[in-house]
Amino acid sequence: MTIFSVQSTIFTRASAAILSSNGLKRFSFASSFSSNALYSSPLPKTKKRRFPIVSAVDIGGVTFARNDVVRDDDPTNNVPDSIFSKLGMQLHRRDKHPIGVLKNAIYDYFDSNYAKQFEKFEDLSPIVTTKQNFDDVLVPADHVSRSLNDTYYVDSQTVLRCHTSAHQAELLREGHRRFLVTGDVYRRDSIDSTHYPVFHQEDWLEVLGCGVTEQRILKQSGLENNVAWAFGLGLERLAMVLFDIPDIRLFWSDDERFTSQFKKGELGVKFKPFSKYPPCYKDISFWISESFTENNFCEVVRGIAGDLVEEVKLIDSFTNKKGMTSHCYRIVFRSMERSLTDEEVNDLQSKVRDEVQRKLNVELR
Repeated sequence: MTIFSVQSTIFTRASAAILSSNGLKRFSFASSFSSNALYSSPLPKTKKRRFPIVSAVDIGGVTFARNDVVRDDDPTNNVPDSIFSKLGMQLHRRDKHPIGVLKNAIYDYFDSNYAKQFEKFEDLSPIVTTKQNFDDVLVPADHVSRSLNDTYYVDSQTVLRCHTSAHQAELLREGHRRFLVTGDVYRRDSIDSTHYPVFHQEDWLEVLGCGVTEQRILKQSGLENNVAWAFGLGLERLAMVLFDIPDIRLFWSDDERFTSQFKKGELGVKFKPFSKYPPCYKDISFWISESFTENNFCEVVRGIAGDLVEEVKLIDSFTNKKGMTSHCYRIVFRSMERSLTDEEVNDLQSKVRDEVQRKLNVELR
């Protein structure tokens, strides 16, 4: 959306200043909304699971069973158990967590400078319709973000929100004019120290502001004669800088050596590394198929190794005389809490090789 083009300028001003309920619980899989989602080939379902299966999660007082979100028999569903287990954790609502500390600092900034002018929404369900996630914010029908390669689909009409802007049009239609929306968002992504399939975002919209929001969005919300200003930011990246947190996986750690370092209202406390366990490198090479995507490969690796994988990086690629293309990826295994054994890493690598060949239609080398 064009409203995000002003993100860096706006937040630079706000962050400089920072440094010196009301929940909508709607959920429906039987949506009548029409949306032309693009589908790449979904990954075959597997019965092997490394993660303990969570039977249900609570989101804003509403309980969702695993089978409502993780559907092994639905070819349009690509939500793994590792992602389902993150639903409802809401790190942004934990006052002693770096994400919560940062969110509250942003709230304080707006409360101090624009007292009682902005409503705050931080408990909206991350399970939304494709209309909310794409159509309402004018994502083109053929945009790559609609594909199974980029977005987690519950079914063909329902997704895990890719951005908190998914709630923008609904809030406008309900009569809200100035608001901050904070929440967890979900995107299939690469694996390294700054990328994670779940992160937290905050949007700010003001009707009668500077006029950068697409007019079609306002018109569809019944605000044809208005202008609006909006911006969005990812809280993890900013928190990594403010708190000197080197690895995005740490935000999801329950290790007291991490969680005990942060306190409510203390912005910018510098993280003290409690240990740096040795990495273990494993390479895997294979001939790719036409349907191969790196995101699908990373999902396979993450589905087996979870947060024990630190990075997946393409280190070599070539095409032979027959037109076949080979990729070689280096997988870096490293726990944030303990040393991994050779036996453990070898077992993970073996499972990765098996699953990559089975799921991605590639030929191992």
